[in-house]
Amino acid sequence: MNCAETQEQLSAFHDRELASEIRKRTSEHLKNCPICGSALAEFEAISGLTQQLSDPEPPADLWAKIEDELVVRPAVAPIRTRKWRWTAVPQIAVSLVVLFTVGWFILGRSDSLRHQSNRQLTKNFGQFVDRLQSDPDAATQILLTNYAGQRVTASQATTLLGYQPVATRKLPSGYSLDSVCVLEMPCCKCPQTVYRRDTGGAIAIFEHNEAQPVWLGDRPLITANCSGVPTCVVQLDTLLAATWQHDRRYLTVIGANDVQEIAFLINHFRLLRNETLPT
Repeated sequence: MNCAETQEQLSAFHDRELASEIRKRTSEHLKNCPICGSALAEFEAISGLTQQLSDPEPPADLWAKIEDELVVRPAVAPIRTRKWRWTAVPQIAVSLVVLFTVGWFILGRSDSLRHQSNRQLTKNFGQFVDRLQSDPDAATQILLTNYAGQRVTASQATTLLGYQPVATRKLPSGYSLDSVCVLEMPCCKCPQTVYRRDTGGAIAIFEHNEAQPVWLGDRPLITANCSGVPTCVVQLDTLLAATWQHDRRYLTVIGANDVQEIAFLINHFRLLRNETLPT
């Protein structure tokens, strides 16, 4: 199964409503795909919040008031006017209707804003991808403008983030450092590092807290094991992007020439885990 098929099944997978064969295929994909795994975690988090909601406690004298209303009255009663008296039952019903309406509005509004934000993210990263090879500085400026970013040195990035971005620790062979930025992304405070290849062209590395499939929209993608690491690889016209989990965070590389370059970078960053390097 690919990511699009899997994400369509996530709700049913979480609720255990899938046929055994489809559930097995979905489960296999989730084990190897950090992006779909992150999406499933969102479903589970929402479900957990829903389960924490408690039912409203009825008033202690509710049943007595209901019994009072059920007292048998004479078949013929004198006609008299009286003001409408609200009872506890209608009050609770109205409260629930108001609560449901307000909740529905808030959830709908939140969902609408999230989709709008996602569309803008995809648009901004689309422009970034289009400019990265021809003008890396202009490409970077697109994200700096939209996400309150700043160009920094490697040491300044460490101070701002509270950790040293892995892409600034030690450059891989065949690359030089072009720029380092810190972006205030919707997901987290995110470092962006741009390398220049000795052979020409540029590549950007982002380090972030959660997988971010929305950045690259609905471009074609596959899940593959690159150097033994589950990796989502996205087609960018003639180039590639890739996302994989690195320690507690995720790395996204944009502008790779091929899968071999992605595997090379995965191995390079993996080797840095066991090295002690100056900040």
